[in-house]
Amino acid sequence: MAAHLLGVEARVQASADARELAAQVRPLAINVNDLDHRARAGEAVALSSEVPELIELLREVRALLGDRTAA
Repeated sequence: MAAHLLGVEARVQASADARELAAQVRPLAINVNDLDHRARAGEAVALSSEVPELIELLREVRALLGDRTAA
C-alpha cells in the first residue's frame, strides 16, 4: 500500500512539475513567435548576441525531457 501511495505521489509531483514547466515555456514561445512574425513583416527586431547559447541550452533541456526532435 505504501509503495502504491509513493507511486501516486510521484505521478502527482511529475504532473505538477510539467504544468509549471509549461507555464514557464508558453509565454516564451508566444514571445518568440511574435518576434518571428514581426521580423517576417519587415519590422526591425533586435536579438541578444547570446541567442545561440540559449538555443543550445533549450536543445539540452528538450533532450533531457525526452524530446526526439532535439537531436
